[in-house]
Amino acid sequence: MKKLESIFLIILFLLCFTCKKEEAPPIGDSYSQVKGIQDDWLLTKVEIVDEVADPETAIDVSDLMVGATPSEIHFTADTYTINPGTSRHFIPFTGSWRFNDNQYPTELILIDNTIEITLNHLKPVREIVDHILQYKFLRLGDVCAREYQGKAVASYIYTYYRK
Repeated sequence: MKKLESIFLIILFLLCFTCKKEEAPPIGDSYSQVKGIQDDWLLTKVEIVDEVADPETAIDVSDLMVGATPSEIHFTADTYTINPGTSRHFIPFTGSWRFNDNQYPTELILIDNTIEITLNHLKPVREIVDHILQYKFLRLGDVCAREYQGKAVASYIYTYYRK
């Protein structure tokens, strides 16, 4: 019996060391977010966040902000255009754009002449695999509320779906 066990262990040992390791297929190039954003997008949802009282809770205000005819935004390699429909926006309707980092963007920067508006870029928009564009617009306090002047008091999360 011991002889049989020994033979079995030797065979098992040989099998473990004679099997070829399979190499994983190459992953390939990663999808580009710069190319991924270049498309037509339809506004589907808007949420508001009270950045002072409750920054963790978003309230859906799509009925008010999207309207009956949702806006569309079109990105090319270096420009964007918004067809506002009946939707409400806080950003210019045309201009140029860029990411703060083309490989791992966290900010979408819109440029209208010399004014730059920085939006928090919330979801990846890689070509083919991602169909949602989501950004956060921070609304700053004004002179009427001196304690919040220049600080974020509210934010709007805009969610678009790739057309």
